[in-house]
Amino acid sequence: MPASKKDFTENTNTTNNTTTTNGASSSLGGGGSDKKLVSSQYEDEGEGAHFVEGMPIDKTKLTRADIRILHKDEVKQAQKELAKIPKPEVFANHSELSFFGASGTVTGSKHMVTYGSLNVLIDCGMYQGLKELRERNWKVISSSRPVETMCDAIIITHSHLDHTGYLPRMYALGFNGPIYMTEQTYNLTELILLDSARLQEEDAHYANRKETTKHAVALPLYTEDEVMGVLKLVRKVKYGERVVVKSKLEEDKFSFKFFNAGHLLGSSFVEITFPTQEKVIFSGDLGTFKTLSPMQQHPHLPLGADYVVCEATYGGKSHVDFATGKAAEDINYVIETKVKPVLKQAVQHIVDNDGIILIPAFAIGRSQTIAYYLLKMMRDKEIPTLPVHMNSPMSVEALDFYQQHLLEEHQKDAHELLKDVICHNSSKESKELHQKIKDGYSKCIIISSSGMMTGGRCLFHFEDLAPHEKNVVLISGFQAEGTRGRDLLNGVKNIKLHGKTVNVKCQIMQVSGLSAHGDTEDVIKWIEAAKKPKPKMVFVVHGEPTSLRKMAREICCELNLNALVPKRGTTFHMKTEALVCQSRRSSIASTTTSLQDMISSNLPEMPHIGRTKAVNFMYAGIILIALIAFILRFF
Repeated sequence: MPASKKDFTENTNTTNNTTTTNGASSSLGGGGSDKKLVSSQYEDEGEGAHFVEGMPIDKTKLTRADIRILHKDEVKQAQKELAKIPKPEVFANHSELSFFGASGTVTGSKHMVTYGSLNVLIDCGMYQGLKELRERNWKVISSSRPVETMCDAIIITHSHLDHTGYLPRMYALGFNGPIYMTEQTYNLTELILLDSARLQEEDAHYANRKETTKHAVALPLYTEDEVMGVLKLVRKVKYGERVVVKSKLEEDKFSFKFFNAGHLLGSSFVEITFPTQEKVIFSGDLGTFKTLSPMQQHPHLPLGADYVVCEATYGGKSHVDFATGKAAEDINYVIETKVKPVLKQAVQHIVDNDGIILIPAFAIGRSQTIAYYLLKMMRDKEIPTLPVHMNSPMSVEALDFYQQHLLEEHQKDAHELLKDVICHNSSKESKELHQKIKDGYSKCIIISSSGMMTGGRCLFHFEDLAPHEKNVVLISGFQAEGTRGRDLLNGVKNIKLHGKTVNVKCQIMQVSGLSAHGDTEDVIKWIEAAKKPKPKMVFVVHGEPTSLRKMAREICCELNLNALVPKRGTTFHMKTEALVCQSRRSSIASTTTSLQDMISSNLPEMPHIGRTKAVNFMYAGIILIALIAFILRFF
């Protein structure tokens, strides 16, 4: 809920509505209907909104300008709440890692590196999925320190909304430091954040006008103006370029470098070097070493680190086909065995039944990849030639951006084929396609965001197509818990949408093998390269609880490294190797635990943490020999 819940939602039973771009969500908050605003307070700004003091707000008549005014007032209330949080005590040459997001979840990445008085946030993502996660977007990052205002700088690993979506909110609440990212990440982030803000404002306006929200007034988390403001803070950095980051008073500093993470265009992992020469590496989202689609590159390997923070989206899972025992080292093998059979089945179904395929897809990377493989199969006569529509403004803009960068040898084919995609950018073009379908248009494929079906134009298509058996909804990517995409995969037949229930009778299919994330083997290979010097600790983040535990187990058993799944709000002190849970640094002594204690308590099912399988077998052998010797004494 908004930080200003008491002021905005008194005596109101509230829930969150969600809209998502590129597979991560933005939440709609709410305000109380008894809130009073004076129109003259904003008239000089040309907002065009009119509130009369003492009169209750009729949310059905609110314009987008009205909603922006209410949003500004909500931000002011949040700033007041933030100002009440005291700043922690500063310790000279003190280094620590704090985990504020993507801890026990896939979304909401926020990790802070502190060195003395210097505080730098690594990624600034938005939560999505379950209501309890989405509500965190409206709260301050931490109750123990004012992260939004004490942060000196932000380093962004890549453009996806679960790594960038909280940036405008940070800016609105007072952050004004530099934001570092690669140039390609900047270009995609601009698309993603502007699209996210536009959708939030549109959805808030729609929810108020149609009264589909249980909030007294539905509000966006941030606006386009705040996106434009935060983009002005960006500083573009090249791969391998060393950048020095300083605290506001320039008392403390450390340096960092970006290296290609292979996840999507511009994606990076971050290598931080302290003045003490200690190194910390943040993986961001890693790509895979097994396959190479036209939209990806292989990840760069790290050169060593004292501490590693790595993702675990696919912890405990493999892109290898264990049914045949064949490794998916060749992209052709993956496409032939995992992608093409599903696409052929879906296309055949709609050709036989005069239906339509709807593919909810992440706007950046996934939409373009699926379009490429569909068009390639049509060119090669593997499936009938059908129109391929891309109905998502950000997907279309990203398609243009990818076209400019598909210049390597393995990308030239995609560059040519993607020219045949039928793009629908404007609202007018989207409405025309929508009406065309209502008039009987069929035997076509529509690719539309969001990838987890939590917002975007794909929902309007889903509402029309889902009740009919002739159609297919083809799920193409990871579906977080609490999203409509996950519900469909779980067999849910009644989906809540736009204030009503949609009865699902269409075919639900899923295509795998297109993930831009590395699997367990990929992450292990990447961490193994960082073993010189041997990391003291690997922190496992960005995954659902089971995936996190499985990834940590693999790191311990395969690499003989200590691994920890940190809880949200915890801080790790590098010098003392102790963990602080929801506490300010002024009370370290009373709240810390030893390194071994916090590992064992965090992962209780891992009794042999830090040992290799070979060592475990050795101990088992010794015990067995001793047991045999003991038994032989009685014969």
